[in-house]
Amino acid sequence: TRYHDETDGTSGTDIRMTMIYSIAFAIILTLVSCLAIVNAFANNLRERKRQIGMLRAVGATKRQIIKIYAREAFIISLISAPISILISYFGVKLITGIMGDDLIFIPKIWILFVGALLGVICVMCAAVIPLIPISRSSPMQAIRNVDYVRKLRRKKIHSQKSFDVSSLLAKRNITLT
Repeated sequence: TRYHDETDGTSGTDIRMTMIYSIAFAIILTLVSCLAIVNAFANNLRERKRQIGMLRAVGATKRQIIKIYAREAFIISLISAPISILISYFGVKLITGIMGDDLIFIPKIWILFVGALLGVICVMCAAVIPLIPISRSSPMQAIRNVDYVRKLRRKKIHSQKSFDVSSLLAKRNITLT
């Protein structure tokens, strides 16, 4: 059903479509943010794979490793969620101020708290996704540098009667990176 508002001539369908587009944009933005968080934590855990392997080698269980890194993610989310809520609050306030007197910004505190809570939940869920496979790897596989060993096996080594150590090291580092 279509109706017109006598005050400014906008139709109810236009308002509904604007709300639908806004909700779709918010959902897409949330999904992209979650993917970025998953990627950041996955890279962080990949860099710390040897550390995780050492913890496993000295007797840490999978559950303990998940707890350690989940606590770290929780602390990060507790710090970043309020900061992002403040940035969003002042950003919306600035934009509505620029748009003129037609838009009125009336913040509701409970919505800000729900946004912060959803931010913490989103970070925690996104952090656990890469953490579970990393915690399942065996200690020896995590400690040794498997990628480096595989690259060395693929390269053919030629023997030489004389050699320059610095140039050979430089070539090795270039080919293995």
